[in-house]
Amino acid sequence: MTQIEWTLFAGTVKRWRWAMAGGEIANERYYDLAGRAVRYPLGELLRDVRYDEASRIVSFTHLSASDGTAQPALDQAFGYDENSRLTSITTNAASWGIGYDANGNRTGISLNGSLSAYSVEATSNRTTSITNPARSFGYDSAGNTTTDSEGYTATYNLRGQLATLTKAGVTTSYTYNAAGQRVRKVSSTGAQSTVVFAYDQAGHVLGEYDQNGAALREYVWLRDTPMAMFTPDPANPTGAPLVFYIHTDHLNTPRVVVDRQNRVRWRWLAEPFGTTAPETDPSGLGVFTQNLRFPGQYADQESGLFYNYHRYYKAGEGRYTQSDPIGLVGGSVSTYGYVDGNPLTAVDPSGLFIVDENPPEGLSTYERQEWTRMVKSLKELGERFRARIKTVCFVDRAKLQTLFDDWVLRIDPNVFALRRNRSDFADTRYPNSTFYSRFFQEGDAYNSEAAPGQEFIFAHEFRHLSPSNRAKGSASLTAGNRLSGRGGFDPAEADADKFAELFLGRCPCGISN
Repeated sequence: MTQIEWTLFAGTVKRWRWAMAGGEIANERYYDLAGRAVRYPLGELLRDVRYDEASRIVSFTHLSASDGTAQPALDQAFGYDENSRLTSITTNAASWGIGYDANGNRTGISLNGSLSAYSVEATSNRTTSITNPARSFGYDSAGNTTTDSEGYTATYNLRGQLATLTKAGVTTSYTYNAAGQRVRKVSSTGAQSTVVFAYDQAGHVLGEYDQNGAALREYVWLRDTPMAMFTPDPANPTGAPLVFYIHTDHLNTPRVVVDRQNRVRWRWLAEPFGTTAPETDPSGLGVFTQNLRFPGQYADQESGLFYNYHRYYKAGEGRYTQSDPIGLVGGSVSTYGYVDGNPLTAVDPSGLFIVDENPPEGLSTYERQEWTRMVKSLKELGERFRARIKTVCFVDRAKLQTLFDDWVLRIDPNVFALRRNRSDFADTRYPNSTFYSRFFQEGDAYNSEAAPGQEFIFAHEFRHLSPSNRAKGSASLTAGNRLSGRGGFDPAEADADKFAELFLGRCPCGISN
C-alpha cells in the first residue's frame, strides 16, 4: 500500500493505492461533513450509503465502478424501531421483518412473509426454540448453549470458553491463551485437522497456520482495517505467497477480496446480521476462503459460528450462543443480543464492550463532527484501558476484563444543549455509563480533583461497574460527586477514586475486589 491518506476527524483511511499486476490502482472513500462514510469501493462496485436524521443507515445503493451504471439487484433498504433496532431489511429479492421484546431479544423474523417465531425465557433471555423450521436449544447453568437441534453439541471449560463442539460426527477442540485469545483448534477428521492462530498486540488475527507451522492465510492490518492477505501459491508452495486485497465496508467488515488482476475472488454482500453465506467463487476461478467477518470475528467452517474473542456469534439468529459473563445483574437488555440490534452502525470486536455511536436528531454539521470526535475519544480511551488491564497481576485481570467487556458507553444526547446538560462528568448505572459535556472538556491526564482528567474519570466510572462498589453506595451512583466536592462522604465515590488512583498508578494486586 502506498499514498495512504486519513480523514481529519475520525482518523479512518480515506485514500490509498494497491500494487496490482498491471500497476497501481487508486481507492478512495468519501465522507460527509459529519464524518460518515457515504461512498466506498467494493471491487467492481461502488456502494453509496444514505442516513436518516438520527444517523441510522437507511439504504445501500450500488453502482458499477467502471461506468457508474446502477446495480439495483444488490441494493438494500432498512427500517428501525424507536430504540434504533433494525426491524426491516428489503432487497431486490427478499424482505425481512424482525421483532423484539422489551429486553431486545428477537421474538420473530419473517422472510418474504413466512414467520419464524422465537420463544425466549423471560427470566434468562435464553432462546429455547424457533419455529419454521423447528429448532430447540439447551443450555448449561451459566447460560452457554450446549445443544442446538440444528446439529451440534458443545462443552465449555472452567473459564466459560467453548472447549469442544461436535457436529456431523466431527469433534473440534479449542485452546486459548492467558489473554483469552483462541490459539488452536483441532478437528477429529478432515483434510486440515489443526489450525494455529497468531495475533498482534491489538488482538487482530495475523495468521492461520497448520500443525507444522506452514502458513494457510496471513493478514495485513492498517489500524483496525484488514487490507490484504497472503496465501501459499499452489503452483509453488515454498515460493513467494499470493497477494489478495480486502475491500471493507464502513465498519471494517470484509466484503470483497480481489487478486492482483483485480478479479473478485470472494464476496460477502450479506444482510446486516451476516446470515447470508459469502460467495466463495464469484468469478469462476476456484473456491476461495476468507474467514474474517464482522470486526473481531472469525468464521468457523466446522460449526457455522463466528468466534468473537469472548463469545461465539450465530449469524442466523443475530445473537451470541453464550450469555454475557456477568449475567443479568442490574441490566435490562438482552445478554445474548448483538450490538443492541443495530449491526449497521455498531460493532463489538471483543464480543462485549460497546460504544453507542448513534447521535441524536437535529444536530448541525459542526455538532455531528464533534459527536464523531467524542465517540472516537471514548473508543481510544477504551482501547488504552483494555491494554492496561492486560498489565495488572493475574488475580485481577480476569475480573477486570469481564467487567470491561460488559461496559456500554454512551454520550449524553443533550451534550450540545447547555441548558439541559448535566454538570457532572459522567453517570454510571450498571452496565451503562453516560458521559456529559464536562467530561469532553477535560484534559487527558490527571491534574487534581478540580481537573481530574479523562483517564482518571474513565477509571472512576469503570469502578462503578464492580459489584463491591455498587454494594457501597445507593441504587443511584452519580459519578463525579466527590470530584466536584458534593459527595466526599459517599463510600462508593471514594472507592471509585481510590481505584482510579491505583489503576493508573502502581496498580497493586487486589484492586478488583
